[in-house]
Formats: sequence, structure tokens, C-alpha cells
Amino acid sequence: MFGILLTSFQQITYNVSRRHIRGRAVREKRRQPMRTALRRVRLQAGLTQSELARLVGLTRASYTNIEKGHKNPSVGTALRIARALNRPVEELFADESPAVQDVKSEGRAMRKGG
Repeated sequence: MFGILLTSFQQITYNVSRRHIRGRAVREKRRQPMRTALRRVRLQAGLTQSELARLVGLTRASYTNIEKGHKNPSVGTALRIARALNRPVEELFADESPAVQDVKSEGRAMRKGG
């Protein structure tokens, strides 16, 4: 049983660290940050980057890096941003990179027995 779990974990790890394009495995250069809807929602709320950063306790530069997708926020920071914008955190942050899709697909295949 442990061997099966280890093999499954190794396969998931492989899928996370590689990206499949046209049947070929291509190593990703680096992990892609989450894509965000922050800019759109922030503008709808009528806030500047500086104002929102101050509300959540960040520097403007740190907030800008999160909004542009250069950095991923911590869970606490993501929740503070969501509260400040009065939106669910799921609406603001989505991680749908190819690596996540591979893990989701692998999970479905494992549940089906394949």
C-alpha cells in the first residue's frame, strides 16, 4: 500500500514540476504566480494601490507586486485584501496554472481507478 501511495505521490510531483505541451514534457522555468483580478476589483471600489495597501498593512510596492502577479500573497494577506475589498478571496485569487490542472486531472484519474 505504501508503495502505491509513494508512486502516486511521485507521479503528482512529476506533473507539478513539469508542463505537458503536445505530448512532450517541458520543464517550467519557474513557478507562475497566481493570476489575480485585483486591479479590476480595486478600481471598481475606487481605491488607489496606495490606499488599498495602507488598508491591509502593506507597502505600495508589495501590493503592486501582488496585483501584477509578480508575487503570491500569504494566506493572511490574501484574506486581508479580500476583506478590505468586501469580496470573497476566491474571486480575487485563482491558481489555474497548468501544474494545478495536471494535479486535478491526476486526482480524477486515481479516483476512477486509472
